[in-house]
Amino acid sequence: MGDSTELRIIQFMLPLDGIVYSAQDLAENIHSGVRETNRALEILCLWGIIKKVEQNAFTISSESPLLEDINYFNNTIIGMIIKELERKEKCQD
Repeated sequence: MGDSTELRIIQFMLPLDGIVYSAQDLAENIHSGVRETNRALEILCLWGIIKKVEQNAFTISSESPLLEDINYFNNTIIGMIIKELERKEKCQD
């Protein structure tokens, strides 16, 4: 899936529903430049995944249908990884 700035923002903010971040804070947390983070935030706001709540302040848009799908996808992958780890652990016993 890659490691785009948009994906890193989503991955960082997904479990943090209701928390507001500035573009600077997000850039630091996802290890990106502020200019690139701002560009990605504009796209994510357009898609309805992120909401701009005030000047330079953003939060995850929990009512976004696309975000629900991303969350489902993440949880499915995590479940598959856990099953695989459990399978490997049983084989080692």
